[in-house]
Amino acid sequence: EAKIVLDQNEISPSRGKKETTDHPPIYPTAVASRKELTANEWKIYELIVRRFLATLAENAVWEIRNAELESNGVKFLGGGRRLVSPGWREIYIYSRAGEVNLPVLRVGERLKIRNKRIEEKETKPPPRFSPATLIKLMERLNLGTKSTRHEIIKKLISRGYIDGNPYRPTNIAFSVIDVLKEKAETITLPDMTARLEEEMDRIAEGRKSEEEVVMESRRMLYEILKNIGDGEVTTKLKEGINRDKVVGKCPKCGKEILIRKSKTGKRFIGCSGYPECNFSLPLPQKGSIYVTTKYCKDHEVRILKIKGKKPWSFCPICNYNEFLKSQGKDD
Repeated sequence: EAKIVLDQNEISPSRGKKETTDHPPIYPTAVASRKELTANEWKIYELIVRRFLATLAENAVWEIRNAELESNGVKFLGGGRRLVSPGWREIYIYSRAGEVNLPVLRVGERLKIRNKRIEEKETKPPPRFSPATLIKLMERLNLGTKSTRHEIIKKLISRGYIDGNPYRPTNIAFSVIDVLKEKAETITLPDMTARLEEEMDRIAEGRKSEEEVVMESRRMLYEILKNIGDGEVTTKLKEGINRDKVVGKCPKCGKEILIRKSKTGKRFIGCSGYPECNFSLPLPQKGSIYVTTKYCKDHEVRILKIKGKKPWSFCPICNYNEFLKSQGKDD
């Protein structure tokens, strides 16, 4: 593969859309020995090497064909493409070419319709973000840098704003956005964060001083924060946190049961109707816990999930009943 690059008349490395200054690019320092690496390490090494060499290889050349067809006054568009010269694709074998065969057609040529069918479909909601698609969206919106985007997502998870995979926004996340949209809409828009990122780039390029950017940011944030420092915001955020802790209906009184903490810091499930209703269930004390969107088939409660070294999901009522049976007690 290296010979493909070296045999070129001119070696011209490809460039990204934007020049980044947060870290230097990967460049070769030595040749690795297959004997010194594990099978998985060698796969990663080969991926990096092929990617590096592909950036120095020639462009792939495609032959593109488009056709406009007409039937009973209705126009249809068709397209095809054929890989004429693989270029960098010959080295970077992980990328599929995706050729579409479209035969050569003449203007005015009549074609036979081989098949026709009527399909009934419903629109589907857009899919939730996976780690990869969220990173791609952040890149498009100029949010963070290559080295900080993963950390931003980690913070969203650790602070309880998103969970699961694909990611699911929690009720506290919705509450934060609802409050900010009402009190300080500017802070919810990606434009503001992107603008701050651009200002930091200007500092790195020497086009603006650090003091200028800090003062402008302070003025902007002061206007935003003075509108959200009231008790109404705190109340709405608490409501959002509580919604994320709601497990389902109390089997005793019908009110909501939710995850709570005792005075000693131990978590349990308690009824929102306390002290009139004293229904409660114990919970495991180790591992972070969150309420899923799935319901138990036998009870009107949601399935809980424990995160940790050994993650597991359970219905709190079924789990407690099984514990009682193991102790020789009735539920």
